[in-house]
Amino acid sequence: MLRLLKLTFLTLSVLIGAFIFWQVQQRPTQILPLPYQFADNHSYENIQKAQNAHILILGDRMAESLNPYLDMVNNQLAQSLREPLRIFNWAKTGEGLHRTLAKVRALQKLPPLVLYLGGSQEFEEQRFYLKDAAVIAENFLRFENDILQSIILTYPASSRLIYQPHDMLKLDEFHPIQGFDSDQKTQRLSTITYQVIRYELQDLVDKLTPENQKLILSTAPINLDIEPKKVCEHTQTRTQQSEQSDIQALLKAGRSKVAYTRAKELANNSLANALNHYLKGQAAKKMGRLSEARASLQLAAVYDCALWRSNMAINNLITQTAKRDDLYFIDFDFLVNQNFGRDEVFLNKLYPQNVYYQKFMQEFINIVRQVFQL
Repeated sequence: MLRLLKLTFLTLSVLIGAFIFWQVQQRPTQILPLPYQFADNHSYENIQKAQNAHILILGDRMAESLNPYLDMVNNQLAQSLREPLRIFNWAKTGEGLHRTLAKVRALQKLPPLVLYLGGSQEFEEQRFYLKDAAVIAENFLRFENDILQSIILTYPASSRLIYQPHDMLKLDEFHPIQGFDSDQKTQRLSTITYQVIRYELQDLVDKLTPENQKLILSTAPINLDIEPKKVCEHTQTRTQQSEQSDIQALLKAGRSKVAYTRAKELANNSLANALNHYLKGQAAKKMGRLSEARASLQLAAVYDCALWRSNMAINNLITQTAKRDDLYFIDFDFLVNQNFGRDEVFLNKLYPQNVYYQKFMQEFINIVRQVFQL
């Protein structure tokens, strides 16, 4: 009987061990714990043009909007060039950083200079399952642990044991973000997405600067005068709505000082309410307090529950990455919004006036001169 029990225990141990081994083998080997996967055999249009370019441009609609200005590069540098530089804009409207990264991983040859101008459409597509948000956040913490990170970098397969398992989102097809049954879930989504973007930016740097290649990062300009499209419902009350209506009436009547005082109190009492920050910013702008107005309106964009554009949080991640890795950097948002309140700086909700594209391209050309020693 004892012998039978031992044999049964041994058999169960082997079966359980085999099952655990099989489970671990199913997990992906990852350096960075990104919560999604792309198909390895995906083909990309114009990849040869991207690989053979002297200058490659990546990003979303903001980078795509540079197309009318790209001739400026070769026109200004013509006397210093034997032949024109091959410039290819591989940006695509609707493309988040995760899809840009997938294209970069597919490159067999890297151009000498790459410009990344994105961040304005990071919430177009789902990157992960919201139910796994806590696990994803925990995996990021494990990567930040110096000891665990060293183990993963030395033995990548160890990541299968170190990172907690969760359902990896397969991104072979486009997965638009679906509406949630509460705005609190939307905010949870944005919080984890910012963490994901932080690591995606680091991955972009690692992939594009292995040897002598150079990378330029740029912020996306934010139209601060656009009212938030949606106030997160859990930050709003009927009392606040009534007060907001009164403040809007005061602004229309030109009573900026009174509007500012009331909007400031409202914003201080409900920090995550996008409309409160917007009203405070508009009141400060009318009073000529432009620095304070910019700060409030930047917060309004961050807390906008519609998640439809770039904001200060994304731009800060881009800026911090550029500084940490000593990269070339163009602060497109600053180029535009340094004149906020003094000039009409945007053509529409998204795109700046032509003069700011000219300024952006001038900074870009100066970097091209340095990189190619012209």
